[in-house]
Amino acid sequence: MFDDGIKTFYNRTGNWGADDIVDIIFDREETALFLARKLYRHFVYHIPDEQIVSELADVLRTGGYELEPVLKTLFKSAHFMNDNFIGSDIKSPLDLILGFIRQFRATNVNKQMMEYVLFQLGQIPFNPPNVAGWKQHQEWLNTSTLPLRQIFGTYMLNSEEEWVSIDFQEFINTYPAPDDPEKLVHDILGDILPLSVSSDVEDELVEILQGSGKWSPNGPEMEARIKTLISAITQMPEYQLK
Repeated sequence: MFDDGIKTFYNRTGNWGADDIVDIIFDREETALFLARKLYRHFVYHIPDEQIVSELADVLRTGGYELEPVLKTLFKSAHFMNDNFIGSDIKSPLDLILGFIRQFRATNVNKQMMEYVLFQLGQIPFNPPNVAGWKQHQEWLNTSTLPLRQIFGTYMLNSEEEWVSIDFQEFINTYPAPDDPEKLVHDILGDILPLSVSSDVEDELVEILQGSGKWSPNGPEMEARIKTLISAITQMPEYQLK
């Protein structure tokens, strides 16, 4: 049923086939802008800077729509490194779970449990809800997912069925002063959170780490106290950001 005749598409007339139609679409300025805007929203911020989008669109067009040149341009730009974008977005479920595993050097990951949590949070890997992909940014948070996101770290550390293995001694020894509770908490927060927190919050976390007695990185209560500290950090609003 192909129309083998003269057709007008976007004010261009000819005996166009399917490939011709695609070429005409990619010749248009708004196509590059549309794709550049999507890249910006995904990698930088959900409200695009149209000047930067226009510059990225130019790189797309001149580079024949190859992604590598435009991504290099974006990632090496001063705009991409602007402090205003740090902690300005919500972690996806994959960001949340894989970030936890990497930040706390977890091993022996129970993949079935991870898949279950990702299902509950709305992001099953390689199975988006439709061709548009997953909704992002604030869409990750709702009355069902936020409580689970806030307590998943506690479950991972304290569940009867082991979700991950963490060498807590090795973890605290990666920091320069594991015997100093104030310095240790400050350094861990600097690694784990994208944004700094107030001194009052740090003081509260130091109290959690010290518990009812003096903190010792080699003491018998070290592991339990570090678990409690990590649980507290992963429940903080800042931990939901990237």
